[in-house]
Amino acid sequence: MSDGLVKIESVDSKTSAYAALVAKRKACRKCRDVVNPAVVANGRFDHALHVGAWTDWQGNLDSEIMVIGQEWGGEDNYLRQAGRDNDSDATNRNLVTLMAKGM
Repeated sequence: MSDGLVKIESVDSKTSAYAALVAKRKACRKCRDVVNPAVVANGRFDHALHVGAWTDWQGNLDSEIMVIGQEWGGEDNYLRQAGRDNDSDATNRNLVTLMAKGM
């Protein structure tokens, strides 16, 4: 597509493309000031099948809307939450509210 977006038609191809993205994220060490979850606590809390905590939290490859965000919690927060996100987190509550209003 000319706008830089990639349209993936089938669930199988979405799953394959997503698995490749997860593998790339796990292997990436480009950011000097960002610690990859794959190395925090020897990867103990790293999501085996997800890019990050938000995709594990919602985890729907067939959703109509994709929200892309940046984790600001840092390594201490990641460890405290054992690498997971939940509905009670303030950011997540705000996302749910915004999505319900149609952003």
